[in-house]
Amino acid sequence: MSLIPSFPVRRLASSVAALLLGAVLLGTLPALAQDGPPPGGGPPGGRGAYLRIEGEILKNLHPPLSPKQIDDIKAARAAMMKENENVTDRETRMANGKAFRDKIMSIMSPAQAADFKKQMDAARAKMRAEHPDGPPGGGPPPNQ
Repeated sequence: MSLIPSFPVRRLASSVAALLLGAVLLGTLPALAQDGPPPGGGPPGGRGAYLRIEGEILKNLHPPLSPKQIDDIKAARAAMMKENENVTDRETRMANGKAFRDKIMSIMSPAQAADFKKQMDAARAKMRAEHPDGPPGGGPPPNQ
């Protein structure tokens, strides 16, 4: 008796392996072809882009933020992010974001707040012109 299977058995085994591999590939193709953002976050853009733009504007304010203002804004942002950590309700997240913006506006001087508002308005207008159906990450355009 030989330990090596006969030719027909090996051929059957390789055919079964090929069929299993094909079934696995066919099962994953629909998942790969789905439209929409991948799990764990969408493409660049969306709310992440909005927060990045806001951060860039804060870095480029005229007059510039003082080190104390920067620390205060970082602390306010960290508190807002912690508050929103497990929040799934859109209205609550929006309210927390508005409270954060109100807080940073109170930290800035009137001249800084005016420059921030002017730059944010320009950035919002640009985002809406580039993405009239909403941000690339999904959801409606920010209204705040």
